[in-house]
Amino acid sequence: MSIVSTLLGLCSLSINVASTASFTHSLGIQLRVTPRAPLSVFYRRSGSFDQAIGKDGGNEVQQQQQPRRKKHKTGSSYKYGTNKSQRLDLKSLRLRVIDYGGTTAVANALFKLQNAKIEREVIEAGAEIEALRVDKTETREVQGLVVRAAALSGLMRLAISTLYSLLDAGYVPGPVAYIPVFLSLRKMQRIATMEEVLGRIATACLTEGFVVDTRDDRKPNAQYADESSVRTEIVGAGGSTKMSIVAVNTYIASLCDIRNFDSAINLLRPGGMSDRFGVDPDICSYNTILTAAAKARNNYVVNKVMDLLKERDNIEIDIVTINSQLRVRVLSQNHEEAIILIDEILEGKNEALKPDKYTVDLALVPLAREGRLEKVVELIDGLGKLDAKTLSAFLTRLVDSCEIEAAEMIFNKFLNGDFPYCQPMARHFNIMIDGFSTIENRGTDAASLLRRMVRQGISPDAYTLTSFIKNSSTVTELKHIWVQAQERYGVKPTFINYVAYITSLGRLLDPSQACIVFDEMEEKKIYRSVVAWNALLGTISQPENSLQTLETGSDGVLASEVNGLSGSDASKKILQMMKGNLMYPNPNSQTFCLVATALANNGAPIEEALDLFYLARDSGFGGEGRFINAIIRCYGSDINAAMKSWRFELGREVQNHNVGNADAKSKNMKAAYLGLIYVCGKAGRADIALRIVYVMVKESIEPDENTLNSFIAGKRKRNNGEAVRMDGLNEQLMEVECTKYNPRDKRRESDQRIRIII
Repeated sequence: MSIVSTLLGLCSLSINVASTASFTHSLGIQLRVTPRAPLSVFYRRSGSFDQAIGKDGGNEVQQQQQPRRKKHKTGSSYKYGTNKSQRLDLKSLRLRVIDYGGTTAVANALFKLQNAKIEREVIEAGAEIEALRVDKTETREVQGLVVRAAALSGLMRLAISTLYSLLDAGYVPGPVAYIPVFLSLRKMQRIATMEEVLGRIATACLTEGFVVDTRDDRKPNAQYADESSVRTEIVGAGGSTKMSIVAVNTYIASLCDIRNFDSAINLLRPGGMSDRFGVDPDICSYNTILTAAAKARNNYVVNKVMDLLKERDNIEIDIVTINSQLRVRVLSQNHEEAIILIDEILEGKNEALKPDKYTVDLALVPLAREGRLEKVVELIDGLGKLDAKTLSAFLTRLVDSCEIEAAEMIFNKFLNGDFPYCQPMARHFNIMIDGFSTIENRGTDAASLLRRMVRQGISPDAYTLTSFIKNSSTVTELKHIWVQAQERYGVKPTFINYVAYITSLGRLLDPSQACIVFDEMEEKKIYRSVVAWNALLGTISQPENSLQTLETGSDGVLASEVNGLSGSDASKKILQMMKGNLMYPNPNSQTFCLVATALANNGAPIEEALDLFYLARDSGFGGEGRFINAIIRCYGSDINAAMKSWRFELGREVQNHNVGNADAKSKNMKAAYLGLIYVCGKAGRADIALRIVYVMVKESIEPDENTLNSFIAGKRKRNNGEAVRMDGLNEQLMEVECTKYNPRDKRRESDQRIRIII
């Protein structure tokens, strides 16, 4: 059925449906914003704590922008309710639009847009709305709904054109309509468009005679349950109605996203925001910049914003402000200053600055390293009701920071019932088991914890098995763990377990057994994606393993194919199997890179490496920097041949390879250059290596210690693995070029050289 025949049964309506490309062009669709990705929250904080709790902590501008909406797995992010039960069905949406004075046609189109699951459906729904010419035929309230729906679905040209039509008609819709526009523009990093829209709305709010929807977008969720409760004001002579501060804060967040802190700070200066947009900054304006600067470890910006905040007598700091200051000190490894700030928080003189879970997360490691475990307990107790996800995040933070004693103390208090609202789960035991397994002489504690886990009636799961697998020390131990997990504890190995098993066999230098386990996956009906194939290739391509002759002694499909082959030949055979069988996944860039690594480690002839290069180029992966790195290393110490191949073939392929933005292209080029640096080291040609470093600098590719280490690795290979020193003028110059000055780098304390910093 065509789109025309489905448009609400309106026989009189006709649409000339062109191609999808023409729809995209006419509607201004930004396909990077898909209907499956809600735009109400964009900025995810990094770190185990934030990933574990699945929230952004309120430290961003979104804290005050919109009522929290439940995420939906499918459909557009255009949702009217706070959860699925509150979403409007077609009948309710029709009634809403009709109450606004709209037509059934636009209600049906909005319903389709609300429930679109793929980009094509978004495009078709947008085309219907475009054909209805809502700016000419619908009421201003209905147009506000269209602005919101289009923005949340990525139809930015439709959203902005409809918004401008309202402004041209002397009407400013409520923030609930235009804030999604700024959220979407931020996602797309369209700063100039955001400035233009902000200017239009700000001017309208200051223009006499304009009608402005004054509904406060920071009211409780109940206000949004009924979209028809619209309050308006008419701008009088000499008067004004302020636009939403949330829109300006979203603009500030966009500036921070691209690290344009100077422009963001200028808005906080006296008159900076009010002169441009007619509103004054609030605490969230400051916190938005503070949070971004803290993540960027920019102490200067943090201090500058705090100085401006102190000048504002009418704005009081909150815990988000404190968390930003604490974050920048922790990320900068300035634990002394972090402890001072933590002590001020613990004094608790200001009730408004009561620590939240983000404060505790940031304070855990500094306090643990100071040996002040009682303060750690005090902070956690102060949170009151502690949920399982937050506790998991705290334990993960401490374990990842090697503060296992502090983690163990918290975990024991937890098991003793000190956190009554939180029940022990497998995830808590898994975190501690993983922590014990990675520390020398604590393996028995991990085993004891496993037994305690079983005694408490908590069954080990696949993650428990992975923790023991990746920390096993011998192949015999690894096999024993694998069998015991299944026979004694009833664990059913998953895809992740098999990949960990194969990877560990590579670490323990048994690639033959890895091939047998790989065949076992097929016997157990576990789909072997390209990740599994690459895990096997990673095992075979390791330096020690690539020199082995595989002795599988198995009649499995893959094991029998590679039996008796060397690591490099086995890698080529596996690649051939992937390319020649439709039942197997297609190789990706990492696949080719691993095969090339196996060839390089096994000292394969350069002719074989170039054949692999041509095959990868035909598959679209010839310009991958890591792959070219491995190909170049196959030249051994023949730096002249490597340079010739770089000039006429390999280098051009990397240059022409499309990897996205400038930063990604720079990283790709750098990875390839490191291969040349390695060959220089192996050839003992520091003079050529130094010239390559200068070329990298000229191309805005900053050499670092990885560059230096590549040369040292090649030189060590030249000396049969013996330790090497950077002697000679060229080598010393290259060391200076590749070594950044860092006053906290303890390795440089004994340097006798004088560095001139320009």
